[in-house]
Amino acid sequence: MYVDAEIEFSSAQSIVANDTNSVYSTNWYDLGLASRDIGNGVPLYLVVNVTTALVGASAACDVALLSDATDAAMDSGSTVHATLGTIGATAAAGTTLVFSIPPFNGTSAGELLRYIGVRFTASGGNITAGNVDAFITNTPQKYKSYAKGYTIS
Repeated sequence: MYVDAEIEFSSAQSIVANDTNSVYSTNWYDLGLASRDIGNGVPLYLVVNVTTALVGASAACDVALLSDATDAAMDSGSTVHATLGTIGATAAAGTTLVFSIPPFNGTSAGELLRYIGVRFTASGGNITAGNVDAFITNTPQKYKSYAKGYTIS
């Protein structure tokens, strides 16, 4: 899988949060211009690797893609373009989640503003421990090994 260091939002970032506050990605990506067509027709994915297991009674973590016109520091004033999915309450270290990013063409999801980043929000309880890596790629690693369905005699 190809990972561009410029589009790595989080690297072993703590996502300790509760229902009333969110954690924003340590890094952001500067598109240079608002409404730039990232991906240009190629599907893009946000990959989240859990590096330290989530801890918290029934706490899951919602993952959203944000953008902001003027401030590279993502915060509650940033525009939420898509809630991409949820990291489950029992996500162990080594869990990899791949979320499809919808195309941004000025329609349903709106146009991206200059800076993009990620927001992690606790749901169902407080997250008392947990770290993640998060980045955008167009080639997610989706290989999964299955038990063989045959016998050699």
